[in-house]
Parts: sequence; structure tokens; C-alpha cells
Amino acid sequence: GRVSIDDVSIPLEEGNVRLRQASFGEAIEIPIDNIFSGKVDGIMGLDVMLHSNHTGTPWITQLRTQKIISEEILSFSLYMPPNVLAKAGAIKVGDLVIGSIDYSRYHGDLTWKKLINPTKWSVFVERVAFGSESLCSEECEVELSTDNPLIVGPNSKVAAIYDKLQAQDIPGVTIKTVNCQDVATFPELKFTVNDVTVSIPPRDYITEATVGGIKFCYLSITCYEREQEERWILGSMAHHSLYIVYHMSQRYVGFAQATQTM
Repeated sequence: GRVSIDDVSIPLEEGNVRLRQASFGEAIEIPIDNIFSGKVDGIMGLDVMLHSNHTGTPWITQLRTQKIISEEILSFSLYMPPNVLAKAGAIKVGDLVIGSIDYSRYHGDLTWKKLINPTKWSVFVERVAFGSESLCSEECEVELSTDNPLIVGPNSKVAAIYDKLQAQDIPGVTIKTVNCQDVATFPELKFTVNDVTVSIPPRDYITEATVGGIKFCYLSITCYEREQEERWILGSMAHHSLYIVYHMSQRYVGFAQATQTM
């Protein structure tokens, strides 16, 4: 891809907003399946604030300078209740709020962490656990990534999860399958942030699919191809359980447990 500068129009509820000489990323090559397997109108990059090797003013900064938004914040709530997801034709999968926080979409208080890497949405959390089993207990690096659907973890820690869930191999892929009848008994994946624990229940790390009339349950937790990686990546599946706020200008990430109602 490449970074370009041009006048752009952003559709908002209040109407189209025109930004002059805004910088944006152009994707030169995109796998066809990534576009046509889902219902999308296009791709909008959200992490331009983390990269300094370009010129021009990011679109979110222009929204603030034009007083359309007051803060350079992106907040995500991707949770959808099972009864909504089960409806045929349901296409809404959550909300992205630009410039503010939807306080109705989480409970408790937001807990904030400063980025540890200026080019990634990575923070240190105090603990990672799977049920009562500790997977990390000091300076656990967690990266937030909405363009990755999976939850990725260190190989040895993910192997322990596989063993606990009795996950089975699927020939030709790294994703594992589990017994659908056991899913309700699976533990939560927990992250402790500033002494506050947020959790991902099994419904948000298990994906159900029916192939040839047979229901399968896939584990959306996977490991790295390289053994030495020790950080966790929380992809879009994790954003179903968690309410995540990305503070672009202050370089902070806010965590809370998403409200499980709509």
C-alpha cells in the first residue's frame, strides 16, 4: 500500500463532511476473498496516527480542527446478542463511534493504559489467565487489532488452552475444532488491567459453522508461526466482549466490559 493526500468526503449521520488535503492509505493489493466474503462498502484505515513517515493531516485530526468532533477518539463495541446474530440477513455487527465514547455500551469504569510501542496499539497488562490458570503474570504485552479476526497468543500458552479444551486439528489449517456440546463449560479468557479484570467468554472465542448439515465449533484462539513471539493479539473477536477506546492523540487505550444488551 501507500499513503496519499487528497480531498476526501466522509459520510456521517449529519451529512457528508469534506476534508481538504487529508492523508489516507491506499491498499494496492487486497485478497479477493476478504472483500467479497462479507458485505462491505469499502475499507477505511484507522491507525494513521501511529505512523509518522507520511505528510499531510490525518482525517481524524481534521475532524477535530473543523470542530466536528472534540477529541481524536475511536471507540468500538462489536457485541451482538445471539438472538440478533441468529436472524437471517442480520448485517449489523456492532458500532464504531468517532470522536466520543458511548457510555451505554459498557459497564463499570474505563481503565486506561499508555501505549508501549509508538507504531502499534500495544500495552502491558498485569495478568492473562484462562479460567483459574495463569498464562502470564507480569508485563504481559497485549496488542489490539481490529483487522485480525482471531485472538493470537504465545505458542506454549495457546497449547495449554488447546489441551484444556481438548481441541482437535483441522487438516491443512492452524485453526482447531472443539466439541460443540462442551462449549458452555469452557472457561473465560481474562485480562487484568490496572487491577480490573475484563473477560472474553467462550461464545466470543468459539465460532459455529454448519458444513454439509453437520455443526462444527471452531476455536478462534490460535498461535504464532514463530515460536519466540510472546505477545497476545486481541482481534475483532475480542471486541465483542470488550469495549475498547483508542485515544489517537494521547496514545492511550481504554478497556471495559461491554454491555451485553442492545
